[in-house]
Amino acid sequence: MKPHAAAMRRAGQDTVLELLLRQGIDIYRDRNQGPILKRAKTIFRELTDGEYSGLRADVDDKGVPVIIAEHQTRGSLDVPALSDGTVDPLYLALRLGVIQEHNATREPLPFIADDLLLSLGNRRARATLKTLGTMANEGQILFFTHHEHMIDLAREVLDAEVLREHRL
Repeated sequence: MKPHAAAMRRAGQDTVLELLLRQGIDIYRDRNQGPILKRAKTIFRELTDGEYSGLRADVDDKGVPVIIAEHQTRGSLDVPALSDGTVDPLYLALRLGVIQEHNATREPLPFIADDLLLSLGNRRARATLKTLGTMANEGQILFFTHHEHMIDLAREVLDAEVLREHRL
């Protein structure tokens, strides 16, 4: 075999090995991600009404930990590639994941939100309100808004037993 051909073969083998290693790392990361990220992954899927399949932790090319959002058609996206209407649900999913993890083993923490849904369209706002309504079974959710539209959306998706309105 010529030296050039041998080098090409080694480069091809190295590429395949790198791909397999990256896939192995992804599988390991998915199986062993922390409980908060596991909860946040499910919550993020709910908040985006299934548009995103979840979240995962990764490291960038500088070795810095990052969060990656998994979109159904666009693939893996880092936070700078996301719109405000997606970044807000991502960070909310992480916060709610922390609260769910805490509440699973300790005295429940209340969740207090003030005009939380302003950057979301109606579809995602409804999805978020549904998720908050479900979480109200585990702990107190206080949602403040001065936008009548948000109250209307809450009325659409939440049962009367969950939604309590107080006007100030």
